[in-house]
Amino acid sequence: MFRPFKRFRTSIAWRLRSALVIGTTSILSIAWFQIHFDTVAERNIQSFVDDAVPASLATMTMLLKVSELNVDLLAHAAGDPKARSGFEEHLAEFRRHRASVSATSLHGEAGRLDDYLEDIVSLSRDRVFDAYDPGEPESSGNAALELERGISAPLRRSFEELIEAELEKTGDIDARMDRITGIFAIERAVVAMSTSYLAHGAGDREAAGRFQAAFDAFGAMLDAWDSGEPSHALAEIRRIVDELHGRATRLFRSHNPDARKDILTAIAFIERYYFQPARETLQIAFDRILNNIDENRDRLSTKLDFTTRFLQVTSLCTLVIFIVFAFHFDRKLVRPILHIEDFIERMRTRRPVDGIPFEKRPDEIGAIQESLLSYNRESCELERLRAEQLRSAEREHHSELHRAYEELKNRKQDLDIQTDRLRRANAELERFVSISSHDLREPLKNILGLCRLLQTGDARSADMDVYLEKIIASASRMGALIDDLRSLTRLDQNRVEREIRPLNAIIDSVIEEHRMALDERGAETAFVDLPTLDCFPNILWQLFDNLVRNALRHGAVRLRIVIALRDDPQGGPQIIVFTNNRDNGEQAGDELLLPFRKGHASPECGTGIGLSIVRKAVDMHGGRIWIECPRDGDFSVCFTLKGLNDD
Repeated sequence: MFRPFKRFRTSIAWRLRSALVIGTTSILSIAWFQIHFDTVAERNIQSFVDDAVPASLATMTMLLKVSELNVDLLAHAAGDPKARSGFEEHLAEFRRHRASVSATSLHGEAGRLDDYLEDIVSLSRDRVFDAYDPGEPESSGNAALELERGISAPLRRSFEELIEAELEKTGDIDARMDRITGIFAIERAVVAMSTSYLAHGAGDREAAGRFQAAFDAFGAMLDAWDSGEPSHALAEIRRIVDELHGRATRLFRSHNPDARKDILTAIAFIERYYFQPARETLQIAFDRILNNIDENRDRLSTKLDFTTRFLQVTSLCTLVIFIVFAFHFDRKLVRPILHIEDFIERMRTRRPVDGIPFEKRPDEIGAIQESLLSYNRESCELERLRAEQLRSAEREHHSELHRAYEELKNRKQDLDIQTDRLRRANAELERFVSISSHDLREPLKNILGLCRLLQTGDARSADMDVYLEKIIASASRMGALIDDLRSLTRLDQNRVEREIRPLNAIIDSVIEEHRMALDERGAETAFVDLPTLDCFPNILWQLFDNLVRNALRHGAVRLRIVIALRDDPQGGPQIIVFTNNRDNGEQAGDELLLPFRKGHASPECGTGIGLSIVRKAVDMHGGRIWIECPRDGDFSVCFTLKGLNDD
């Protein structure tokens, strides 16, 4: 028994089917009720129109025909020879309209109306048409003929057009009936004017006053009825009535009614005792028809009001049901679907999904939500593993890139060093070739000159010893120059492998090499403890050897050699300072580090290559070198070595 309800609670499909069935049933029910009540209302209105409207129109037409019968009698009295035929025509039209109206529509007045009609016909024929000759007053007869030809016939056509126009309109039936009733009232006023017009011609002295009263009533009713819409028939009625008023005014002024009292008395008798009661009977029947219309209208209005209220209540209940279902489906279906869409969009764009409210539910949406959450957890785990792999690969790649970068950086530095070294070597080579050719040529020139003197035999024996000493000195000088050049050019060949050596051991070895010369000069040596360095030992040995040789050659007689360390003010490597005292006070600079550069005080001492060897050795160890030698101060060679500050 409760299985469908359980499926309704746990299945969105069943909820949608139920909502579809309820909504379709509600809409079809409302549509059926609407069609049913519209059909019933339309049937009642059509029945009401079919019964009431023709009866009311026929009753109003009979009222006009009674007045036209009276007009025919007056026209006969006024001398109209066609009045009798007109009377018969109007009588036939009256009977035709009477036959179209049932006795129930006249509400019990049919018998009296038929009796009055028979008496009117009998008395009119006996006392008016058969008793009097219409041809006596010629002017009155002409007026009656002109009235029928120029006034009455066009007016009837215009009034028929107005009635047909109102019948063709749609809208409120009460308003249409009121306007048609107004048309008949206006037509009755026109008939009253025609009656007064003919009565004057027949000798009625009071007809002029009745005509003016009927004309005033016509104008008031026509102004009240006119809605302002353009109408040819209405304009034609105004024109014809104005023409009738003009003719009547001229007739009243020019024609003196004779006293045909016998026929007027007969017509007045018929008017009073038969025409007037017949009109009153028709008026009573017409009023009852109008009352019946009002009653039917009220009844239909009540039914329509009930139907409208019923449909309004039904529609309101349906709207409330739809609102409840809409709220329910919005909360239970639309919002979860939107949350699912937002969840999927966040997963697609890799945004966090923590803020999406997923309610636990047993239906299809709950299954979809659980699947999405499970998929998201698996995706997050896969993303975490993938991210961990990517980070690991990135770290390895970054490490490899860093090693490659450092290797390239070191190679670039080495390449820059080699390039700079080659550039300087090329420059030094050019200068070396230039200077060495000059310095080598000088001793040769001296030797050649002395040899020529010896060859001529002009030299004395005492001078020969001097010449020989000079030759020996020049040859020794040339040999020393060649040795220094070989030392300078063979520095790269001595750079076999780097070794970690303490600098103090290298310096001690150099000092011991020159111990005899230092002792002969009484030289003092002092140096601090220097660190161990990754270096080319042979090249560093030549560096300090050339510094000691330079000190022995150019230093003071009482020589003092000091090797110290000091810090770089700019935070660079520590600076090794090799200082020796001197006797002269000449200022010297870094130009002494270039090949074949000698001091001013001793141009003949040395070859000018020793400090160049020192400079090249420092360059090979990635350092820099400069000379500090102020006037009247000690001579200091300052240099740095790469790796000197490393632990």
